[in-house]
Amino acid sequence: MTEDKLSNNPVSDKVLPTLNDEIDDDIKSGISQLADLKSPTSPTSSWDEEELPKTKTSSKIYRALGYLALGAFSFLFFLYVTFPYGVIKEVIVNKVTQEIQKSGLPIRLSIGSLEPYWLTGIELENVNVTNVTSQSANLRLGIVRAHLKPLSLLLGKLGVRVYMTQVGGSLDFELSLPISTLIAQQPSPDSGEIVINSFPVDPFFNHALAVAAGSKDPAMILVAPLLSKTSIGGQITGTISFSNENTDHFGDARGTFEISVSEGFLHIADETLKIRRQSFETAELDLSFENNALVIGEQTRFAAEDIELGLNGRLTLPNLSTQSPQANFNFELVMRDKIEESLGFIVPNMLRCPPLSEGVLKANLSGPVSSMNCSAQ
Repeated sequence: MTEDKLSNNPVSDKVLPTLNDEIDDDIKSGISQLADLKSPTSPTSSWDEEELPKTKTSSKIYRALGYLALGAFSFLFFLYVTFPYGVIKEVIVNKVTQEIQKSGLPIRLSIGSLEPYWLTGIELENVNVTNVTSQSANLRLGIVRAHLKPLSLLLGKLGVRVYMTQVGGSLDFELSLPISTLIAQQPSPDSGEIVINSFPVDPFFNHALAVAAGSKDPAMILVAPLLSKTSIGGQITGTISFSNENTDHFGDARGTFEISVSEGFLHIADETLKIRRQSFETAELDLSFENNALVIGEQTRFAAEDIELGLNGRLTLPNLSTQSPQANFNFELVMRDKIEESLGFIVPNMLRCPPLSEGVLKANLSGPVSSMNCSAQ
């Protein structure tokens, strides 16, 4: 009934078409405005035109920085690859050889190869330090790496790390040096650490024995043939560290030693003496660093089958450039059997000490290391 009335109503027939036309016009107008808003040529998109030059400028800057970085990297890489490391190796060998020759030591240095290690260091392979008078005095290092620690520069310090390997053992050494002490030409480290892992010490002792055997000291001439046939060795493991808050005076430094010795031995390869190889069952070190001195505690002791040594005292380290280290040691030496027969008079003669009494020598060594005085206790 209602529908019939609306359909027959002349007013509704006029109003509905009019409303539909208005709605269509509104929709078309909205679509047109949206199209104009998105169009880059529309007057309403002027904000895009303002941002576009900025985007292009930023893109050019980033591109220029990228080219600059690429150029710098390419230059450094080219320098890294083409740097004359072979020439540097020869310079190092020649310089060290000249210094050794000045000191009169019969030692030679050779380096198998020298290569870059990252960007701040070098790596040496097959480094040999030999004594021309003794075949046993030969220090062979498989790898030696030395490099700077760039991050330490942010703290105003020069950080250096050295790592080396030898016959299955390794030694890792780190040192921190304030740049201000370098500028003042008085380098003084503020901290350092050495980490040692089964590092053989045989070559170091053998070098020392070879140097002593070649000495022109009258006290050494008598024992030189015996020293040339003697070898001392073992392996050390542990950590040595020190710190120094006052870099103006290294005497304020404090250090700790946590070192153990294994497979220690003494061997004299002389068939006429018939001295058996001595294996040290006890090898204890009690060390510390304080008041500008290396302190040897009373627990320091070495004991083998026919020889024992107990040692304590101090080794003062003054300005090494002008003064020799000063020693003040108390020691007890015990010898038995063939060791006493063969070395009982040689060792006291070397140290300028009184003779052994029933195989025992208790004495004090004091004075400059180069010329210590020995007195009985």
